[in-house]
Amino acid sequence: MIREIVKFGHPVLRAKAKEIDTLTNRITTLIADLSETVDADSNGVGVCAPQVNESLRIFVIHQERAHEVMQSILKYEQEDYEPKAFSEKKNIGVYINPKILSFSEEEWTYPEGCLSTPTLYGDVTRPWEIEVEALDEDFKPFKKTLVGYEARVFLHENDHLNGVLFIDRLDKKERKKMTNAMQELKKKFKEYNKQFASFKTSDFIDGFIFDNGWYDES
Repeated sequence: MIREIVKFGHPVLRAKAKEIDTLTNRITTLIADLSETVDADSNGVGVCAPQVNESLRIFVIHQERAHEVMQSILKYEQEDYEPKAFSEKKNIGVYINPKILSFSEEEWTYPEGCLSTPTLYGDVTRPWEIEVEALDEDFKPFKKTLVGYEARVFLHENDHLNGVLFIDRLDKKERKKMTNAMQELKKKFKEYNKQFASFKTSDFIDGFIFDNGWYDES
């Protein structure tokens, strides 16, 4: 089922999501819903459980779209670059209880947006390469090295699980310029967000700027 996306201003986007202990029917359905939701939106490359008002540590990445974006970036930067075919077995990758094991010192800056903050875009600097581990849709553990745009999408979605939005990663000056737009967005979606069930938690992060590093989830 395609799920409605929670928008900026809803408290679930500022909460630290809970780990998943077992693979239940509810989780299996959630995986299917997240996969269908990201596949249905041509602008979506990743979506997480908090964005559909489920405060759980799970997200999906549309791997084929992430690959296509990365190929476009490389082609733009290198005129003689020969695009590589998508080689993953699955279009959509599932990450349950994801963790970042390591990240490269090399970083790169690229524009980001978010389905929960439509019309807001900004340049975010993130590591170029990361090594991660998670559970897949069958609750089997795996490790994977992600590079470039797919690493960026993983980090963006993983931030969501910690109550962090891409706007928190912006340069301070750029974020300050966006203050009015963020307030207007919150007002715009105040009524829209009321359709979602009430969300109660004491596990909110405090403030906007999240500066505990890329993989500190404490």
